[in-house]
Amino acid sequence: MQGGTWTNPGFANHATYSGEILFGFSTNGQWLPLMTSTSHSGLPLQMECYSMAPTGATNYCKYTVPQTTTSKRQWSIRVDDPVNWTSMGDCGTYSGIAPDWLLAPIMPFTTNIFTPGLWTGAKGTDWFDCRNWDDARVPIASTDVEINQTRLNQCFVDGGGTAVCNDLLVSTNSVNTDLFVTNGSTLNCSGDATVQRTAGFGTMGIHVVNGSTFTANNLTLIGPSPITPEGIFQNTEPANTCILSGDLTIQTGGFLDMSFVGPGGTLQLAGDWYNLSNDLSFDEFMSTVEFNGNGNQSITTTGFLDFFGVLRVNKPSGDLVQNDPVGIRNNIDLLQGRVMSAPGLRLNPTATATGYTDLSFVHGPMTKLGTTDFIYPVGKGNSLRPAALIGVTGSGTDAFTVEYFAADPTVVYGTPIEPTLHHVSECEYWTIDRDTGTPNATVRLSWDDPESCGVTALPDLRVARWSGAIWEDKGQANVIGNTTAGTLETAVQQTLFSPWTLASTTTQNPLPIELLSFSATAELDRVRLDWSTASERDNAYFMVERGRDTQLFEEVTEVPGAGNSLSTLSYQAFDGSPWSGTSYYRLRQTDLDGRSTVSSAVPVTFAGNAGNHLAVIGSGEQVWLEHDFAAGTVLTILDAAGRAVIQMSVTEGPRMALPTGMLPAGAYLARLNDGGRLATVRFVR
Repeated sequence: MQGGTWTNPGFANHATYSGEILFGFSTNGQWLPLMTSTSHSGLPLQMECYSMAPTGATNYCKYTVPQTTTSKRQWSIRVDDPVNWTSMGDCGTYSGIAPDWLLAPIMPFTTNIFTPGLWTGAKGTDWFDCRNWDDARVPIASTDVEINQTRLNQCFVDGGGTAVCNDLLVSTNSVNTDLFVTNGSTLNCSGDATVQRTAGFGTMGIHVVNGSTFTANNLTLIGPSPITPEGIFQNTEPANTCILSGDLTIQTGGFLDMSFVGPGGTLQLAGDWYNLSNDLSFDEFMSTVEFNGNGNQSITTTGFLDFFGVLRVNKPSGDLVQNDPVGIRNNIDLLQGRVMSAPGLRLNPTATATGYTDLSFVHGPMTKLGTTDFIYPVGKGNSLRPAALIGVTGSGTDAFTVEYFAADPTVVYGTPIEPTLHHVSECEYWTIDRDTGTPNATVRLSWDDPESCGVTALPDLRVARWSGAIWEDKGQANVIGNTTAGTLETAVQQTLFSPWTLASTTTQNPLPIELLSFSATAELDRVRLDWSTASERDNAYFMVERGRDTQLFEEVTEVPGAGNSLSTLSYQAFDGSPWSGTSYYRLRQTDLDGRSTVSSAVPVTFAGNAGNHLAVIGSGEQVWLEHDFAAGTVLTILDAAGRAVIQMSVTEGPRMALPTGMLPAGAYLARLNDGGRLATVRFVR
């Protein structure tokens, strides 16, 4: 104890103490209620940590060495060390050996305070023994723990118990410092865990073994040498449970060891993966890393190909985003969440892909080495659209790369087709190309409703390849499925590779969004527009447009599309203020992603507004507008894209000068609208 006051009631063995109790021990091996005895004592209520006697004897035991100045904690460690005690046989011998306590020798203390959470290992290796901590207190959930080179023993969380702390730092600048979570025990860190060797040599860090559990927020591994990884986190057994609610970061000199012999360990990661060292800093063979966080997660390296044993995507929401290339040695298990693989996902010859659905697939390029048959679980948007290579010939180092695109291949590559084909898909295509070597394979494509825009006749369906100049008919074989979903293969093994898509030998299998008809008819005081579609895919809306000629058009009315449809649909709209004379109408169809296509223009002659008079005289900077509209009529000048560039009120008539001096050279429309009549005329600046 230190400071305070002793009170003696006047007879032996009943003194009491009111100061600060630092440490206590009992000479008979147990704490007993207060009693009249030379070797029994009651355990003070405020004391959290105590020890049994450091000697085997119960009487005449004397602390004999040392008495030099040290901290409170080191004094308690000295007292607890049996080397510093001597046992005598009688009272006289006890009194004759220094120190003489009757002389009240000074026991000098430094002013150092206890450091909560600092591991000393003074009494042994047990995390749960308070005597092993600098403040003689086992850490609680709010305690920041540090285990460093000052420790006397390594630290073990053992015996099946559960240890807790906040942040955890295992570090050293000299001797190896290690923390073991073993034999079915648990260490839960509510904060971040860091393993760091700042100097010296040899691996050190955190070891999870024998079916134990480790949890933390962020885990960071650091070492002094970029050549020899030394700051280690070891989890090599599948029976362990290792969970990170934040990020994993492997800095230079860090090492994540998850493989030993046979199946390796599993790490569940809810944050991002950063390997900023090299691929050798992660021993991944037969191990599993499961990405299971909410929202987007990412994999980032310094640009190298980082290999995983098993990569499992099991995310309640968001995507797994590859910022750098990723390799798979054994398996990619796709359960929930897309893999955004823009830098490339590369599978070794024996690797497999499992679990893929519309909920989880590879959104980008995917490469597979070797000659085994393989289904590439690729797709775009929210749709899995797999392709496969069958009967691959080549070597184990040969590879194909496959990617799916939900786009019109005729726009990207071209429209010429072989005579045996009637049309190719305008909805989707795959790029299937050799990545390394010169392997050959049979190509298998798939279709699905509604992504493929309509498969109606399986016998007419074909696989087509873009040769660089024309879509080639590659035949069909092994057709499986129905008009809703299925697969088909090329008729023979292929030796040339490039873009691939579905095709049809007849008008069946519409595949694109197909406009069957579009017409414009003058009737009474309006023009009626009619059109029909054979199929639609992601169709947002139609816009009816009109023009004085077939070059410059303005919008008339918008009609919602059906989204996706394989049935014939009919539409109708009206222009309630048509132009006099001959004008032209066309139909602009716009997809959900903003892409649009335009139909051919159809003419219509309308006499309903024959009384309107509107004409342009002159060109360039001297342009006059002749009209029969009243003052206050709104004049709008539109450019070739249909955008209003000038708007003003008519103030004079029947002729007024147009303010063309501020306009660039080009074609324009002048439109007059008095609320009841609408008239438009084209002019050139």
